[in-house]
Amino acid sequence: MTVTELIADSQERMLTELQAGQERIVEANKQMAEAVKGMIPTEMFDSASLPAMPGMGELPEPAEMIDGYFDFAAKVSDISRTFYKDMVAVWTPEKA
Repeated sequence: MTVTELIADSQERMLTELQAGQERIVEANKQMAEAVKGMIPTEMFDSASLPAMPGMGELPEPAEMIDGYFDFAAKVSDISRTFYKDMVAVWTPEKA
């Protein structure tokens, strides 16, 4: 197995474990939410019953904020990839 193959294999295993761990966390949270569902008054989640706070109505929904964060992170990653490839190209001697 080449070094590149070893790296790719390690990365794939890491991503698989990361995803499996996240799935376990989501499942545990689902179980906790179900267990406490009847214990939390629904009024706590009704925005009409909460005190008015300046600017709160202008905030995006949590899912929209998450998408915005990861869209931005993807753009930073793309720009960084180009930058590092450009730097390698600058410092890589031309082949004769």
